[in-house]
Order: sequence, then structure tokens, then C-alpha cells
Amino acid sequence: MNTPDYSFVDLPIALGSSTNFSYPTWPSHLDHILISDDLFTDFSKPNSEIACIRIDDYMSSWNTYNNNISDHRPVGLKLEVDAIINTTLETKSLDKNLIKVVDVLGRETTSKNNTPLFYMYDDGSVEKGIVVE
Repeated sequence: MNTPDYSFVDLPIALGSSTNFSYPTWPSHLDHILISDDLFTDFSKPNSEIACIRIDDYMSSWNTYNNNISDHRPVGLKLEVDAIINTTLETKSLDKNLIKVVDVLGRETTSKNNTPLFYMYDDGSVEKGIVVE
């Protein structure tokens, strides 16, 4: 079910061949991706796609994948987005000091290109950033 605000972009998988379902042994497509209207334009671009990632095709068999990894295949979404304006992180306020930089899993890290990072400051503020190379 789609609304003006949200869309299940994996509907073609759910309505398509069971060979492409995320849970092929049932067969069923259980793993869905829901996007908001903020992403509709990006998803409608020609290089955007949704697919069930058939990792088992790269292994010796479905049983090997099922027994060692999961009984579900992952569903992936690739979005074609417009160019991101690269803003410099040098414009920090003099009232706060950077404490640490963490990745999306909360692991402390150094600055990396093309990776979303969180910059944590001593005043309690957190800024999200990504440096595009």
C-alpha cells in the first residue's frame, strides 16, 4: 500500500516471481523497504533500483547460505541522488570543542571520505557530516 507520503519501493519484488523473494523457502517476500516522499524523486531516477540481493548465488548452494548466514536474503535499495554540496567542517563555533568523531555504529574513528560521521562536541551538540571526494 502506498500513500502520498510513503511508498513500499519493493512492491515489484513482492508481486513478481517467487525466485526473487527475500524468504525463498516459504516462498514469501517478508523484508520490505518503505521510503518517505522526500526520496520519491531520487527513487524515480534511472540509476535507482531495488533488488533482493541473491547472495546465495555466490555460494555453493542455498542450503550453505541458509545454514551459515540467514534464511532471508537482504533487500537493497540504491538511490541516484543529486550532487551533494561539500561543506567544510572548519566553520565550527569557537564556543565548542570537538570531543570525538564516531561512525554510524558509534565506533570512534577519524575523518573518512564518503562515510557518514557524527561529530560530538563538549557542549553536547552533535553534527552529522559526510565529506564527498
